[in-house]
Amino acid sequence: MLDTAPLPQLHALSADIEAMVYLRKGDYAKAISKIQAVVDSRPEDDQTLSILGYAYAVAGRNKEALSTLDELQRRSRKEYIEPGEVAMIWAALGNKDKALDLLDEDYQLHSSFVMSLATNPAFAPLYSESCFQDLLRRVGLPSSTSGL
Repeated sequence: MLDTAPLPQLHALSADIEAMVYLRKGDYAKAISKIQAVVDSRPEDDQTLSILGYAYAVAGRNKEALSTLDELQRRSRKEYIEPGEVAMIWAALGNKDKALDLLDEDYQLHSSFVMSLATNPAFAPLYSESCFQDLLRRVGLPSSTSGL
């Protein structure tokens, strides 16, 4: 018999990726709708919730983005929330200092999340920051991000 336990996780990952494509294309409504459906079906999924907050911020829906940050903060009192996931939202809201502080925290925690910094478009607003370039160097990633 086929074990289907991982299928919900694969569905969530697929929806997250699809939503990020919609965000890159500027189709914010479709992206938010796709992510919201996953959040509704998997409310415990902090990663998808952070992507929803990021989508809200990119779409200029700052009130919803800040509300998502509040929810992630509330959850962090009971469970581990990846600082980098929260940093995506702050970067999209334009708070580069907060985003960089959280990414540095991720680095200090030896999180695998930092391995995607040079290729994650959520951090494009930080590419020109010397602190971000220093973080890439410390992680061992190339500082050139012109390809995104």
